[in-house]
Amino acid sequence: MVFIRPWVNQNESLTHKFFKVGSQVACLVWASTELEEHMPNRINMDSAARIKGATAIAIYDEYSDAQRAVDYLSDREFPVEYCTIVGTDLRSVEKVTGRLTWGKVMGAGALQGVIWGIGLGLLMMLFWPGAGLATLVMAVAIFILINLITTAITYQVSGGNRDFTSTTAIVATHYEILVDRQHAAKARSILAGPTYTGTPNQVAQQDAAASQDLSSWAPPAAPSPQPDANQTPQQTFDPRGN
Repeated sequence: MVFIRPWVNQNESLTHKFFKVGSQVACLVWASTELEEHMPNRINMDSAARIKGATAIAIYDEYSDAQRAVDYLSDREFPVEYCTIVGTDLRSVEKVTGRLTWGKVMGAGALQGVIWGIGLGLLMMLFWPGAGLATLVMAVAIFILINLITTAITYQVSGGNRDFTSTTAIVATHYEILVDRQHAAKARSILAGPTYTGTPNQVAQQDAAASQDLSSWAPPAAPSPQPDANQTPQQTFDPRGN
């Protein structure tokens, strides 16, 4: 899945972004058109068109929760082929893994030299009939020496400005579940879970009859729409306590 950062104001709240998903999707489609000339094989225009006609039904902070929500829909025979999980608010996260020393620098250089030397030595043994094990050993030794010299020079020139090792990953802050507009209402209703109405005794009877495992329910979704002001409110009970 290709994630493109929506061009939105970073000061907007989560609820505000939820109601502005339409404008965010427009940014995604516009960016795909802009980058198509430079990355023709990286942009799936069918997926972009599908996102354009979709509605956000839920927002989660963890991908596992979004995945579990889609599984929840699938278990209830919802056509999940109309669902899309989109990561938003992409961030570059650099995890520091340790201190960088001369020993680690030279060790990494020697290891890289061994790899390159073995590769070249095997190629020479394959295409040069006179080459033997001595050729392989010589190639490894030469590449180790070259890599040690170049690695030492590079590290010395850096002046210790980056004396640590790290790994970098692109992660999303939130994950939105998008569903095609004609199926969005049904998906939102399923994720909301059962809600019982009536008198307290009727609610208790309905709850006992349902006898559902709360751990199998979908994670909390985005805020549900406000009820109609002209509609007479009824007493409701949500067994999850929300």
